[in-house]
Amino acid sequence: MRRLRAGMVGGGLDALVGGWHRRAMALEDRIELVAGDVRGVLTASQILQGAGNGLAIAVYGTRGAVCRHQERPETLTVARNGAPRRIYRRGESYLCTSAKRTTHLPVGHPEGFNEAFANLYANVGDTIRARREGRSPTELELDFPNARDGVRGMAFVEAAVDSDAAAAKWTRMAPYLS
Repeated sequence: MRRLRAGMVGGGLDALVGGWHRRAMALEDRIELVAGDVRGVLTASQILQGAGNGLAIAVYGTRGAVCRHQERPETLTVARNGAPRRIYRRGESYLCTSAKRTTHLPVGHPEGFNEAFANLYANVGDTIRARREGRSPTELELDFPNARDGVRGMAFVEAAVDSDAAAAKWTRMAPYLS
């Protein structure tokens, strides 16, 4: 599994409704990031008509793209250069081991928010069990965020806010942890 680390962030944290909404939180966020040869876009909105609290994550690379929408949590769209777009559905037999491990219900029975946390807790528990048994946890068992991931997430948010303050100028993420 290839893990990407964002190095540059650029974007805007826009309150598109002006003074109508007085909360400190922005209602429309659009962030771009770059990790090596991969470019990504994260859009979160509470006000786009028809999008609900539409969270979309898209990653674009030199050989294709991957996109996931919160409103369609059962699917992942993959587009490769020169090939038809593919839509992968949760629970199907053709998925990789990691995806199968985190699926608990058959296709057609939606899974979501609660199951995501159940998967994290199961992996943490399996990692603790492995260490108690004196063995190294597997890559699948170690698939949960740790403190280093949390600090990286905070560095991403800090760079996004700095980019917004600099009129969406590309901003290098602080290398808190390598």
